[in-house]
Amino acid sequence: MRTPSKIQKEAIQHLLGPAQVVAGPGSGKTYVIIQRILYLLDHCQISPDQILVITYTKAAAQEMQRRFEAECKDTQNLGVNFGTLHGVCYRILMDTGFCKKDSLTTEAQKRELFKVLLGNMGLAECTGHDMVTALLHEVSRMKNLDPNAEMHIFKGRLPGLNEDQVKALVQEYQRYLEEQGWIDFDDMIIKCLKLFREQPALQTRYQQRFTHILADEFQDINAPQYELLKLLAMPQNNLFVVGDDDQAIYGFRGASPGIMRRFVQDYGSCRQILMTENYRSGQRIVKAAEEVITKNQERFPKSFFPIREGGRIWLSCFETRREEAESMLRLLNSMTDEERNSSAIILRTNLEAVHYHELLRSEHIAVKGQKMEPHRDEFSFITEDISAYLSYLYHGRKRKDLLCFLNKPMRYFSREAVAYEGDLRAQALNYYRNNPEMKRRVEDFFDKLRLASEMHPSVAVRFFFHVLGYEKYLKQKARSPEEEKRYERQVAEAALALKEGLPDENTASFLEHAVLKKNQDKKEPCGVEVITMHGAKGLEFDQVFLPDLNEGVIPGKRICDRQQLEEERRLLYVAITRARNKLYLSYTKERGRKRSRYLEGISYLPSLP
Repeated sequence: MRTPSKIQKEAIQHLLGPAQVVAGPGSGKTYVIIQRILYLLDHCQISPDQILVITYTKAAAQEMQRRFEAECKDTQNLGVNFGTLHGVCYRILMDTGFCKKDSLTTEAQKRELFKVLLGNMGLAECTGHDMVTALLHEVSRMKNLDPNAEMHIFKGRLPGLNEDQVKALVQEYQRYLEEQGWIDFDDMIIKCLKLFREQPALQTRYQQRFTHILADEFQDINAPQYELLKLLAMPQNNLFVVGDDDQAIYGFRGASPGIMRRFVQDYGSCRQILMTENYRSGQRIVKAAEEVITKNQERFPKSFFPIREGGRIWLSCFETRREEAESMLRLLNSMTDEERNSSAIILRTNLEAVHYHELLRSEHIAVKGQKMEPHRDEFSFITEDISAYLSYLYHGRKRKDLLCFLNKPMRYFSREAVAYEGDLRAQALNYYRNNPEMKRRVEDFFDKLRLASEMHPSVAVRFFFHVLGYEKYLKQKARSPEEEKRYERQVAEAALALKEGLPDENTASFLEHAVLKKNQDKKEPCGVEVITMHGAKGLEFDQVFLPDLNEGVIPGKRICDRQQLEEERRLLYVAITRARNKLYLSYTKERGRKRSRYLEGISYLPSLP
């Protein structure tokens, strides 16, 4: 049986009141949480149903519960509550009748609602996929930042909309949700907070139910979530939080390492335990990670103590990304299957991860897990454009549908040329009556649309791509040849999905589901892991590759203020600390790209083996 270290034992056997465990990478935090639960049950005689264990994700909650049940010898103690904070709030809202099973809105419902609201305000031209996505992100950002967040945070974030319009949109969005008895994902926390503040008796009921609360990944919670945890823990304040301010990487969701410092301020009697022993990574890798992260200002000062010797780091510069990829492929091909199964390529963005995933597969190198595809948001615009095109052809030739694809590719047609519903061709010809060339383009465009309307939907989609120029638009939009090929595949798959004709349901939703389903691949149990830096959190590997460590990638091009720069540095720190034995860092000089500033000070071997 594993014996806890002195510092781990101190955390496990903490008795009453608030405690904050600052747990660095590889310090055994999950082990400590499970052992603390067992300590509360066996030595403090706490009833299992009074213990609440909060994790950041549903998968983490399930894994924590599985590991606890494997350790727990007494079956009577299996009633410990595990879950996410959102899940706990949803159960509370359901149990108290403040929401129903079907009250939670779907992504599709939220998108459709914003399109309706934009149309109601005379902003139908702003209902494109990118604008609706930006609106949804900003609503979530507002709700996660603070219970009293002001709408001015939207200013400048949504081109084409002014601050008053955004305020009105968000107010109408929230009013409609309440009118329908709906809630969105972020409302779970906010509604629960409101419920507790308005009904003290209900708050007391749940405080008495959960007398001991353990919160994992505490650095990733935001202000409303923190307020809710504090309310639940009152008045005994048996709140045991475990986190690492150096791994706070969800600022876009309102999380901040500052909340860990607030905890110490809010609970003056709080016991803070620093778990900085690293049982995972070799000494040199721990040292490199420390050199990266200590340059941040917004953090608890701490020293790291590697338990293992060794660890090797290589930092390589390549002329092009192709050379960088080929070098990595040579290394992977030289490994045994066992070595590849414990290797990972960790990228800054999902798009880069998709690229490397496809690269490895093309070289017949097994990639662990399910086939990666761009996030739904990265290709939904295609299904929306095709849906609008088909709706125009077969359902009334409406202006709002035409505007979705009018200038894809750029035809230099003005929206004013089709200013109102009616005969759109006649309007455009009249608008360009003094411009023979534009009149010719209008006639050619509408003639092709008339021809397409007589085709089968599947054929019409191919016509849209090859003849009406959508292929050219996608080529211009794609950021790489690989992305261009993915876009082409998605159009082809949409055409194939329509071989039986138009669906009865919403065409965009049908196509999106069909494309997603088509891209679901058989899971590979073994192989190299290809993941993003966010996705790598909590994982570990013998060998880790970190390519594309360039300025403009990490930190990203749009990163400018100190807080964002520090979060980007924390992302690299998370990625580095996934490595147990070998760490391969690389960057390129392609198109004048520069090495990431975060690599300064790292000790490394001068050349690859």
